[in-house]
Amino acid sequence: MTRVLVAQLGPHFRRSLLIDANLLLVLAIGQFEPLQIERHKKTKGEYRAEDHGLMVELLGAFARCLTTPHILTEVSNQLAQGSGAMQYALFQGFADLTRILIEHHVPCCDLVGHDQFHAFGLTDMGILNLAAREEALVISADSSLVAYLQRAGIHAVDYRSIRIFDREY
Repeated sequence: MTRVLVAQLGPHFRRSLLIDANLLLVLAIGQFEPLQIERHKKTKGEYRAEDHGLMVELLGAFARCLTTPHILTEVSNQLAQGSGAMQYALFQGFADLTRILIEHHVPCCDLVGHDQFHAFGLTDMGILNLAAREEALVISADSSLVAYLQRAGIHAVDYRSIRIFDREY
C-alpha cells in the first residue's frame, strides 16, 4: 500500500471496515481467480484484476470487516448469474470470504422508515445504520452513497479515489 494511501486512510485503520456490495463482489470473484473480475458480467469494464489485490490489502489493514445480510444477498445474487463449475467456484470463493466477515443484522422495519430509504434502498440504509453504530469506515464505488454518508457524518471513502492514490505512487 502506498504512503499516500496509508496517509489518507491511516486514521481509520483501527476502526472497522464496511465494504459495499460491488467491492465485496470483486473480492469474492478474485478469491477464485482475479482475472475473472474482468470477465464477470457484473464487474467487467468497471473493475480489473488489480482491484482484487488492492481490496485484499485494504481488508488486511483493518481490525474487523463488517457486513450486513443485505450486502451478502446482493453479492450472492450477482454471483448466481453464472452456471456450472464456474458458478460453483465463485460461490466457494464467496463462502471462504464470508468466514472473515462479521455480519450484523438490522431488521428491515428499522431501515425502511429512514427518510432516504426511497432514494438509496434497503442495502444502503443498512450500511448507514451499521456504519453509524460501529463507527466503521465505509468503502464504496457508489459516489452518491459516499457523498450522502459523509454529509451524515459517517466516515466514507469513494473507492475510485483509493484506486487513484494507489496507482499514482
